[in-house]
Amino acid sequence: MAKAVSKSDTTLKKLGLRIAKLREAAGLNQTELAHRCNKDRQIISLLELGRSNPTVKTLSLIAQELNVPIAELFRFD
Repeated sequence: MAKAVSKSDTTLKKLGLRIAKLREAAGLNQTELAHRCNKDRQIISLLELGRSNPTVKTLSLIAQELNVPIAELFRFD
């Protein structure tokens, strides 16, 4: 039987896609963003894939380095 997808899983995937889109718009690759946030590239990769549940501190760092308000990370239009 297939595992049901929870709302939190869906939200994490949307968040990851949004971060990837903003990162690309800023002209950064995962390695560059990770370096600026003092994180490992794999953390950024997992986050963008929706496989990581980031802390508020990590999201704040990412938003700061992407030069957007943290709320912008959650605009899933």
